[in-house]
Amino acid sequence: MYTKYKSEMELLIASINDLDKKLERPMNDLDDIRIIMETQKKIREMEIDNDMKIEVVENAFMLMVKYNIQLSKSDVDRNVQEHFKTELVKSIELFQTDCDDFVDNYNNDGPMVSGLSPQVASTRLETFQNNFDTLWRKHSSYSVGEELFGLPHTNQTKLEVIKKELNLLQRKSSRVPIIP
Repeated sequence: MYTKYKSEMELLIASINDLDKKLERPMNDLDDIRIIMETQKKIREMEIDNDMKIEVVENAFMLMVKYNIQLSKSDVDRNVQEHFKTELVKSIELFQTDCDDFVDNYNNDGPMVSGLSPQVASTRLETFQNNFDTLWRKHSSYSVGEELFGLPHTNQTKLEVIKKELNLLQRKSSRVPIIP
């Protein structure tokens, strides 16, 4: 058990270090920017999976400590908690930017903009609902991470207001008969 989770921990650390190196490279041309953007996309795609892997490794190490299974000092020191806490804070900062952009887009181009035809409003409702669902899943995941690391909860009041609006719009649109 010890060897298995030590190996998983080392793979996680190596993966994160590799991504960090790509993000730290200087931006000299468009190719560098492309690499950084691809890396950020990859981080976003991997974050939930990595969070689950981290939790499994941490739980395994806690069990080993609980049952007095000897861990080397270097293994204890390499516990990834601080690194992942830092990564969580960075991810939340990026997420906040995504939320701000979404709120701005919703307010300027969303389904509630006056003067839209019902068809355009319906299309926008579907698009914004899909984007919102993705953001809300991330928000829930980050809230769990904040709780896990004892960080203050990041309130998303504007996102919560949009959630209520979208729920009301979804209910209203499901009751409106479609006229050919």
